[in-house]
Amino acid sequence: MIRVLHLTADANGGAGVAAARTVAALRQAGMDAELRTGEMMGRSGKWLSRLDSLPHRLFWRKNFFTAWSNAWLGGCVADEINSSAPDLVHLHWVGGGFMAPGEFSRIKAPLVWSMHDLWALTGGCHYPADCERYKGECGDCPQLGLPAMYDLSGYNHRRKKAGLKHVRRLVAPSEWIGGLARCSGLIEAGRVTVIPNTLDMEVFTDARRVAARRRMGFSQKELLISVGSLDLSEVRKGNRLLPSVLSAWRAADRDSRARLLVFGAKTIPAIDVPGLEVVPTGLLARPEQMADVLSAADVFLLPSLQDNLPNVAIEAQACGCPVVGFDSGGLREIIEHGSTGWLAAEKTARCLGEALAAYTRERLPERDVTGAKCRARALALYGHEKHAEDLIRLYRELIHSTKSGS
Repeated sequence: MIRVLHLTADANGGAGVAAARTVAALRQAGMDAELRTGEMMGRSGKWLSRLDSLPHRLFWRKNFFTAWSNAWLGGCVADEINSSAPDLVHLHWVGGGFMAPGEFSRIKAPLVWSMHDLWALTGGCHYPADCERYKGECGDCPQLGLPAMYDLSGYNHRRKKAGLKHVRRLVAPSEWIGGLARCSGLIEAGRVTVIPNTLDMEVFTDARRVAARRRMGFSQKELLISVGSLDLSEVRKGNRLLPSVLSAWRAADRDSRARLLVFGAKTIPAIDVPGLEVVPTGLLARPEQMADVLSAADVFLLPSLQDNLPNVAIEAQACGCPVVGFDSGGLREIIEHGSTGWLAAEKTARCLGEALAAYTRERLPERDVTGAKCRARALALYGHEKHAEDLIRLYRELIHSTKSGS
């Protein structure tokens, strides 16, 4: 039996959640799969992440579109991996001081790396916005703001390029990010494989909608709009647009009255929209709580300006909840426009608000039909069985080619 070791720095972030779901799917398929986190390997903590961030914190004029990581701190992760002698190592998120690209060459087993964002191919940013410097040589980075100070992005990019020589395959959760990887120049196009993420379809299900509303104290008829964590620190997530988006929704749909379910947020920015009541649901610690909120909602609003294959959008679809977001990144692969959700063509608050209104004003009576389409699409694309089959096929191919020396 093939033994695969999965590694992720943080078990709680989006990449960590996706990694845990992958391991669960593989185990369900009978594979010997293990997940180790930075905490388990003594490579975690805020101090380590802050130490790793020191180089870019010197850029006092930085204008980050997204999070930034350097991964210049090396450790003994490779030695620990080799001591357990896996047949294959599957990396997920390894930034934040967990692992440096220079360690890849010391790992004896074949390496697979899942791209939960574009960081594997950039000089430090997790998402590049409109910048395409990563396709050649990063440098003069627009997000750092003081490129003449020293070429941090170029330095990081060269280290990534050297490390990627020892990665047998990059796994892209979306066709969008897979396409960016193929034209990046850092890795051959044939070493990029698209395999979407997965989730537990028995937890995230459309069968709990009536009970979820009852548990949360909502009637079965009122309009519920859900939205995720309103973190304002990352421009990419688009949460700064939310008050304007909802004002545009109200301008386009003056008749609807709704409650806005806000989950995962410690603080909520002022949202003063007539006919809209903001209801904080707090931090959702368990998947079942997230499933309740998404099942109860009539629509999920996702204002991300650029994203890979967001877990929460897949979760919403599995719960039979339509998603409204921008026509950007991997979101267009999750949503079938006009059928399981709506995509705003322009990245403006007005356009996204009008897309939301197109649903609440015209499509709400078809909620059950739309929900069934969402569920069917999620089952077909993101179920455990298909995810595991695709990965096991890839693992066997890589291990066979390693043994044969090809």
